[in-house]
Amino acid sequence: EESHPAVVTPALKVLSAQRLFYVDEGNRSAWTQRVVPRLKALGDRIGWMPRAGESPYVSELRAELLPLYARDAHEGEVMSRALSIADQYLSQSAEVDPTMVATSLQLAAAHGDAALLSRLKQAISTSTDPQRRTILLKMLGSFGVAEVQDQALDLILDDCVTASDVRMQLYFNADEEPRRLRLQQWLFKNFEAVRRKMPAAFLEEAVLCLS
Repeated sequence: EESHPAVVTPALKVLSAQRLFYVDEGNRSAWTQRVVPRLKALGDRIGWMPRAGESPYVSELRAELLPLYARDAHEGEVMSRALSIADQYLSQSAEVDPTMVATSLQLAAAHGDAALLSRLKQAISTSTDPQRRTILLKMLGSFGVAEVQDQALDLILDDCVTASDVRMQLYFNADEEPRRLRLQQWLFKNFEAVRRKMPAAFLEEAVLCLS
């Protein structure tokens, strides 16, 4: 029930870590029933979108809250906002609030389809801004639908992903158990191609992903 963002944000980081390590199909319904409503209440209180003149602490809190809430709630309004922001960022059709970009792109990817992946590949291929490209590559490593994640993993061997980007993609794809298992399966099938592309200094990390 603590209300100060500087206190709540670290608590959400701990909660997010607990979800990652302890929530599975056997207890997901209990998590959804007990935790998700409290997360929604918090989002309703601080606002799901930035407000003029709000504290930077609130912006940081929202960025932590959004992915934690939306991964389990699949709440229409929150996801539609994330998809809208992702669309604007990929097309560069409008100015996007920088505090919302990374979180919205990750949420969009978590539930994204092959069409979104295709747009992302095009954006990565044409980006000349290092900061923008890093944000896009993080989105590439965040796809959650099994068949789309497999297609995203295949792009590791595409020219749009450089040798130095491979390490980042392995790291991002290993953040949740189902996605980590799909990464392992993909690496078993493509290890020789990854070994040829990935810098030798980082090859050990690819091997660790197989364990």
